[in-house]
Amino acid sequence: MGHVEPQPHRLLAGERARPCQSAAGVRRQCRQSVTVGDHNEPRPDVVVAHVSVLDITPFPVDKLSLAVEVVSPTSVLRDTATKRALYARAGVPAYWIVVPERDPADIRIAELRLDEATGEYAYRTPYTSEAFSTDHPWPVTVDVPALVDRWAALLKQA
Repeated sequence: MGHVEPQPHRLLAGERARPCQSAAGVRRQCRQSVTVGDHNEPRPDVVVAHVSVLDITPFPVDKLSLAVEVVSPTSVLRDTATKRALYARAGVPAYWIVVPERDPADIRIAELRLDEATGEYAYRTPYTSEAFSTDHPWPVTVDVPALVDRWAALLKQA
């Protein structure tokens, strides 16, 4: 059997989506396209949307509560600037950026919220490797150190 490189998007998107499964009226999906205007169809790593759009693909952007992007070496500008601006213009209320590191294993997560006055995202939780709590799209605590432990274990298996 050949060497398999860990896939941070698959692991981290799935782990980030896990706390999003129990809230009433919302549904999480991984790698679901989102319609933003007539000419944009980004595919966030995780979306949290109202259950009424569960069978619609791509999701209409106005039904999103949260978009999450896992940054890879080839997507830094796209995930931290381009998609951030696109989702803000579209009115997505919350945007999380997940940055995995391989050596040493680490994960930093930033939580951004849309400032309705400026139409831009502002950091609600600056990049952190510590556990953090948020109330949007519902109250949840994100255990980043536990996620780092799972990421480190996956890297060791590779």
